[in-house]
Amino acid sequence: MRISLITISLGLILLFIFSCKKDKKTTTTTTAPLFCSLQMSSIVINDTVLFITKDTSYTTGNNTFYTEHKLSDTRGCSFDFEGTQAPVQGKYVITSNFTEVLPGSKKVYIQYFLNGTSFQAQSGEVSVTGAGTAAIVEFCKISFQNSFNDNFTISFKSDMQ
Repeated sequence: MRISLITISLGLILLFIFSCKKDKKTTTTTTAPLFCSLQMSSIVINDTVLFITKDTSYTTGNNTFYTEHKLSDTRGCSFDFEGTQAPVQGKYVITSNFTEVLPGSKKVYIQYFLNGTSFQAQSGEVSVTGAGTAAIVEFCKISFQNSFNDNFTISFKSDMQ
């Protein structure tokens, strides 16, 4: 009788253990939203909100439309959009390779500059809404990195003026 009680007890314990086993949870990966509810003319660097003091835009000799958005004389963001005119409304793919920004590519090269050091946006999308130099450029939580692997996470919203 003792063996059967032990066997039954062991069986009940094993049944309890296996019936309590949890299913593996599946995880889903989400990307950061394109819009971060940013204020106009702002750059958010590692969750610190800063405001743009000067915007500039012009066509370059490299067949790009360049915009610069300064926080100070030594700090800000610059964009090189494909083509020789202000980009049309739509989404542009961020590239960390300037040579990929060719007319018709829908690519943009973005730099964050700080005291003479340049950090390049690594990947993601930029949204352009509106037209011409009044168009609004926006991106959310993009990783920027320099050649020493120092990095910042930056969000941005401003016009191209």
